[in-house]
Amino acid sequence: MGWWETLLDFAELHVRLFQAIAAVVSILIGGCGFLIGRYFRFRDEQRRRQAHNRLENHGVVVFEAHNLIMNPIGSIDLKVVSWGGKYTLSQLFHDPLLEAKIRETASRREGFLTLPQPSHKLMMIGMSEAIDGNDYERNVAHIKGRERTYDDVLVCPVTWSGTREAHLIRVIIIDPDWMEILAQPSVVERIRTSDPRHVRRSKWLHDIAIRWQTEQHVPWETACIWKVSL
Repeated sequence: MGWWETLLDFAELHVRLFQAIAAVVSILIGGCGFLIGRYFRFRDEQRRRQAHNRLENHGVVVFEAHNLIMNPIGSIDLKVVSWGGKYTLSQLFHDPLLEAKIRETASRREGFLTLPQPSHKLMMIGMSEAIDGNDYERNVAHIKGRERTYDDVLVCPVTWSGTREAHLIRVIIIDPDWMEILAQPSVVERIRTSDPRHVRRSKWLHDIAIRWQTEQHVPWETACIWKVSL
């Protein structure tokens, strides 16, 4: 019976070996399946995000007035108001070459939007005219021949993304009288807003105020912040 016991021992050894191999293969298959599933989910999410960005910020420009109110305790209330809704680059500029340059530069998300001349001057003129056109009272006053008082605002196109990259360009409109206060380092902590979408705006306004300290002294054609009379 020695040969029979040897055969049984051999078969038992191989059965255990096969079981171990099968367990290892099962683990490998399960792990590979998990990794492959994660990869395809990541790719699907990436494609959805890219499709969303193409749909939402394909040349969408918004004009946003930033209203600031100083409180007695020293904090500053911020309210962001849409000024005229959304525009496409085609609606603003009617120039395919200029639109392509703006879209290419803005897509880099570098913050302040500047272009080579003469494209930069044309872009800023187009945006300034869009703001002026929203002032229907002034337009009616011109038609009627009435005099109106004028106020200055600062116009600054930026490409910083908000809580959602929903727009390619945001044109920040702000009262120039606030520039000195907004340039103070402590202002970022003092600005308060009730809208969670605008929590980053305090840093934006501070950066704009710092940039304005130099931009107000450069030729207006090349400046990335313009003072516009409305």
